[in-house]
Formats: sequence, structure tokens, C-alpha cells
Amino acid sequence: MYKKVKRWDRVANNQKRNSFKTKIKDIFWSNKNTYHKIDYAQKREYLTIRNRQKRIPLKKKIEILLLSLFIILFFGLISFHPFFKIKEVKVSGLNRIDKNEFTEAVFNVIRCKKIFVFSCDAYVFVDVDEIRDVMFDKYSLNNISIKKIFPGVIEIDLEEKISTIVYDDGETYSFVDLLGHYVETIVNVSEDEWYMDTEITTSTDSFENKNNKFHIPNSKRIYNEIGNYPLVYDKREDKSDLETILKPDFVMSLIEWYNYFNNDLAESVNYFTLLNSVGDTSIQTYNSWYATVRLGERFESQSNQLKYIVNKEINGQAFNYIELRYPDRVYWK
Repeated sequence: MYKKVKRWDRVANNQKRNSFKTKIKDIFWSNKNTYHKIDYAQKREYLTIRNRQKRIPLKKKIEILLLSLFIILFFGLISFHPFFKIKEVKVSGLNRIDKNEFTEAVFNVIRCKKIFVFSCDAYVFVDVDEIRDVMFDKYSLNNISIKKIFPGVIEIDLEEKISTIVYDDGETYSFVDLLGHYVETIVNVSEDEWYMDTEITTSTDSFENKNNKFHIPNSKRIYNEIGNYPLVYDKREDKSDLETILKPDFVMSLIEWYNYFNNDLAESVNYFTLLNSVGDTSIQTYNSWYATVRLGERFESQSNQLKYIVNKEINGQAFNYIELRYPDRVYWK
């Protein structure tokens, strides 16, 4: 003998709880009604399923309809209302790239439609990863950080990758690429960039004046005209007349030192002076001190020694120069 009992709770304690997805499915799509059979003779409980059409209450239908309308209206509001659209792009870190061109490129990325309906320039639909990828493909960048500021601003911080340097031979300023090849002439060296150093020499019966002419690059004028690039003054006597003006490893080393001073030491480089063909170079800063390094070798050890001396040994004291060219000794004054 067994008795048929309609029950809505679980059959046994060890039965698995239905997932939220299953419960939703049962409410809207299930046409099955669960019954239990209890066999008193065998002391067993059986689960049977009987098909029965399940009706959704009118109240439940109204709630679902209102919820759907609310979701549609919400996404329509944030997609089409001008308050939630991106109206401004703030960019920091630009040196050589034109700001108007860059911001226009960002707006071109977000002028699209999502699912053919929603506007991509709405705050919630702006894809910062897509903007980052497009900007990396379009421009030469080391890194870029993008964030959205509610309700309608995109803030971008970037660092440009240097692919050329400014070469000064004492007569003209020119662009030189990463391979050390001449690219184009920028401007001529002006007369006011040459100075006279009068040296007085004496003999047993007379005095003699010697006028030595020397050149100091006007880096601020160059930076104002073309942007911030590593500027190197070639002081070598045996300048090359070939297509390759500088060795490629010299060019890469100049860029490496330029980035190191600006980013790690927080010191602005005024200009570099290439002293000889070995690669001995003076790095002149805007704080009136300079460091002498050797290009193309031991960058890590030279830079670590420089950072230690500036931050630990000197530690804010006035000094004139630091000598780093020789692996077995370092000194400063």
C-alpha cells in the first residue's frame, strides 16, 4: 500500500538544491508537476512527474513586463542622452605628436554603434582597451594609460617612443634615425650659439691673447620648434662624411640615457656632447652639472653608479660633474 501525496518541498535532505537558472526555467517553461509516492509497507518514498500545464500569474507577467521596459529605457537613456556622451579627451605626455590630431583619432574610435543601436561614445559603452590598441597601432608609443571620468571625459597619459634624435655638427641641426642615417635638416646653427674664450699666454717679454671659439647648442630653441628629442653635439674632429653619421648603438644609447635621466633621475637633459669616436659623451643637465659616460657599453652599471652617487653620496649637495666612463673607478667633484 502506498499513498499519493502532492508535495512542493524537496524529497529528501540529500537531494541537490536546484540552481537559480533551473528555478527560472521551471517558472516560465516547465509544464511538469512533481508528486511523491510514499510506500508505507516498504517504507520508501518515490518521486514521480506528472505533466500539467503551468500558468504564469497575471501579477508576475506585469512585473516581468515592467522590468523589461525599465531595462530598455535605462540603456536608451545612457546611450542617447547627451549628458552621458564623451565630450572631452584630456591628453598628457605629448611632445612630438600633434594634440588635435591625437584627440581626433580618439573620437574616431568611439564614433560607432554597438549592436547597430547603442552609441559607442556613451560613457558605459566606451571601450578603453580598443582605444589603447588603436593608438598603439597608429602612433609610436612606449606606454599609454586610459581611464574614463564620469560622465563624459576620457583621460589619457602616455609616453612617446623616440625614433629619431637631433644631430648638431656645429653648422646645422638635423634629424638622424635609429640607424644613424641623416633624415633631414631642421635649421641652421645661429651665430649667437658660438662663444669666444679668451686665453692669455705669457712669455718672457710679452703677453699674447688667444681667442678660442666654442659652440653651446641652444636646446630650448630646438625643443620649442620641434618638440623634445635627444640633442647631441658632435665634437669629434673626424666626423664621418658617409651616409651613417652615427653608429646605431650610439643612437640607441643616447635615447636610453635620455629616458633614464628624465624618468629615473627626474633630471632634464639639456644636450649631449659626443667627445670622440670611442663613444665618450658628456650629458649636460639644466641644473648645471654633467655626467661623462661611454656610449654603447655597460649602461646598467654606469646608470646604477650614477643613481647611487646622486641619491646617496651627494644627496642634494652642490657638485659639478660625475665621471663614469671607467669600469674600475668613479669620481665626482
